[in-house]
Amino acid sequence: MYKSVTMSALASVLALGLATSGNALAAKKGFEKCYGVAKAGMNDCGTAKHACGGQSKKDGDPKEWVYVPRGTCEKLKKGDFSGMTKKEDCKKLVKKEDCEKAVKKDPKKKMEEKGKDMKKELEGKKKDTEKKYDMEKKKDLEKKTKDVKEKKEEMKEKGKENVKEKEKGMLDKIKEVFGMGE
Repeated sequence: MYKSVTMSALASVLALGLATSGNALAAKKGFEKCYGVAKAGMNDCGTAKHACGGQSKKDGDPKEWVYVPRGTCEKLKKGDFSGMTKKEDCKKLVKKEDCEKAVKKDPKKKMEEKGKDMKKELEGKKKDTEKKYDMEKKKDLEKKTKDVKEKKEEMKEKGKENVKEKEKGMLDKIKEVFGMGE
């Protein structure tokens, strides 16, 4: 009899240890258990009715629970999904669609999306500005090239005139030296 009592007590202690360690392992950091919001078949763990997750029979059963981000359970029960940030956090909830809509409307996500849109817009404007700047540089370069060519032609013409004047001056001197004047 002593052996059977000892074995029974030992079995009870082991069973209790395994049961509590299972719950401790199941807990997620940054999450809390929320009762009454689980979708049928989407509960996270067992109850007095069954031993495992995914076995709840009806939506919103007050005895069934799911893990939700810490601090959101009471809000969820009131239909406020503002604390939900990821669609995957919504999939186990009775009001999954409402939750997913709230996640889409999350101000932080909206701001991130708006920031991305603004970044794209600025990148587009930057490209437009760079194109405009490049076009202006090209036009400026073409104008300067044209000005340089005109100056070159002008100097060429002046050079020809100078040569003609010098030639005439030399001829006049030659005529004067050789007495071929007028």
